[in-house]
Amino acid sequence: MSTPRLAVTMGDPAGVGPELCLRLFTPDAPTRDLDLTIFGSREVLDRVATTTGLPPTTRVHDLGSVGEFTPGRITPSCGRASFAALDAAIAAALAGEVDGIVTCPLHKEALQAGGLRYPGHTEILVEKTGAPTHCMMLTAEEITCALVTTHIPLREVVPQLTSEKIVEVGRLAADTMRHLRGREPRLAMLGLNPHAGEHGLFGDEEETIIAPALAALRADGLEITGPLPPDTAFIE
Repeated sequence: MSTPRLAVTMGDPAGVGPELCLRLFTPDAPTRDLDLTIFGSREVLDRVATTTGLPPTTRVHDLGSVGEFTPGRITPSCGRASFAALDAAIAAALAGEVDGIVTCPLHKEALQAGGLRYPGHTEILVEKTGAPTHCMMLTAEEITCALVTTHIPLREVVPQLTSEKIVEVGRLAADTMRHLRGREPRLAMLGLNPHAGEHGLFGDEEETIIAPALAALRADGLEITGPLPPDTAFIE
């Protein structure tokens, strides 16, 4: 099997992304033999290599100069540069030039300052790929979490929480886990309110929104339990 070709976005030039990119190619890095290409500014990477003493890399899809910036400072130019790197990586993936994308951190405030009205990576990826459904998923060997809402103020969660959205995310999570684990998944649905609402005592969203979604997912044949109290669900 051939090694997947991966695009690594540099992220915000004033953040930790450029250094992380250089560390991918150090002699003791577990990624040193992978087929990686950094999407970003060669000028920034060379500057960081000089500053940190890390070896420079030639495996760069160079998007040109960012201009003057200070590490740790939020600037519009850095926001635009981080977006440009992600945009170019997505275009390369859609064109079949790379097999996947790995993203270094971008700064949401810098994006906004640069005139880019995106809350984060997820929303950019959805728009650029035209994905009909999506969710953010955090995964590790021990546990995987799929999020129904992302990058919104807490006060907006309830208005955006629907049974249909929960079902959509549940199905996406199940399909993804089948692909990753090679077996039928066992899922747990977390509640919204303290103690998962206590049957309406602390809110009725578990009864009116989450329960119908659980019924629909079980009708799909999924093994899913819940809603569980979110403050205790992760205790072994």
